[in-house]
Amino acid sequence: MVYEYEHSFGFDEQTGNRRVRPKRGESKASDISGKRSDNLSRARNDFRRLVNTNFYTGNWFITVTFRDNVTDIDEAMEAWRIYVKALKKRYGDFKYIGVREFQKRGAIHFHVIADIDLSTGNELGIIWGHGYVTCERITDRKGHGVDNVGAYLIKYLSKDAADPRLKGKKAYFASRGLDRPHTFRGSEALDLLERLQLERKQPVWANEYEGKYTGIVKYREYNLDRLDKNLF
Repeated sequence: MVYEYEHSFGFDEQTGNRRVRPKRGESKASDISGKRSDNLSRARNDFRRLVNTNFYTGNWFITVTFRDNVTDIDEAMEAWRIYVKALKKRYGDFKYIGVREFQKRGAIHFHVIADIDLSTGNELGIIWGHGYVTCERITDRKGHGVDNVGAYLIKYLSKDAADPRLKGKKAYFASRGLDRPHTFRGSEALDLLERLQLERKQPVWANEYEGKYTGIVKYREYNLDRLDKNLF
């Protein structure tokens, strides 16, 4: 995944300060709004990278709901932790990452990607017991590989970002020990781009957004499995 920043990340090119301070007369509310927008865009992309580093085609996309109108996050997460223990007892250890979504009535449900070893998902709802569970293999419509597994969850990450129940809480939850994506910066990143010849490759996904301090940020994602292995 490649990020290209219009301005040097985190620094004012004229003053050298760590952050660009609002100009005199500039609305403080506008500055706060800009920070929130930057943070949300950065959180979405960081989340996408974390998912794509750890989960792959053939893993499971699982939706878990509550029959009752469970609206308290702590209560919902305690039920989830008990569920995970029961699943590990039945299927063995696995890793997962998920987000919470709030229904119109306020009830919480979960969207999760897991590398759990299932033949089918028929037992998942019985083990859960609080509502229904749906699951599907992560593949495209023809049963082929998926380049951007993170897209399964990313739309839910910001959908309820303003919900006050999320204040002070992470926007997502995950098992321990997930691999963290390695980050290359500056000349090291440029050398890697040249070695992998990514500028000549078609990205599997691309986007851009405008940051308060970084200007236009261009984001491109490539499937390294499609590259010549001799380049690594």
